[in-house]
Amino acid sequence: MARTSAATSTPPAIQPQGVAPEAPRVASSWAEGVLGPRSLRRALDSVPRYRVYRAGMRTGQVAEQAQVNVETLRYYERRGLLPEPARRESGYRVYGPDAVHTVRFIKRAQELGFSLRDAESLLALAAGGPESCDAARELADEKAAELDRRIADLLSMRESLGRLAATCAKPRAERECPLLQSIQETAKR
Repeated sequence: MARTSAATSTPPAIQPQGVAPEAPRVASSWAEGVLGPRSLRRALDSVPRYRVYRAGMRTGQVAEQAQVNVETLRYYERRGLLPEPARRESGYRVYGPDAVHTVRFIKRAQELGFSLRDAESLLALAAGGPESCDAARELADEKAAELDRRIADLLSMRESLGRLAATCAKPRAERECPLLQSIQETAKR
């Protein structure tokens, strides 16, 4: 007959009453696996002690996260680039979760040389899915052609300024400054 001794078996851990035993922690998402649970919570909570996970954000919060001025958000609303947000009973605007992404999208489009009107078109195209890729490429090609024209104009202007500056090196008696003449003629118009 085999005897089991109490000394050879491991006693269960003593848990305080009302506290469930802790299960082994498994990363539930890629971000949690990489960032760790505390870092992930900090990324989600702007102020960790508040434990705020709501979808709505106030104007200042959106502006801060998108790195723009509050007036920029209001301007985008007036232009129709951002949907008009709902309002709380207190009158504060409550933006949806996509507001920061939309503002960053607009700002990035502007950095690439697109106007706000172009950014509006790009936003509509981005919402349209993969079939909108041809239209987005066409808009980008038009913008590239416009940039090529502007670069050609700027290079021409630079060359003209170089020629005008070179004539200023002549002796004073032979000098007739075309740079000053050009500016004066333009000012008379």
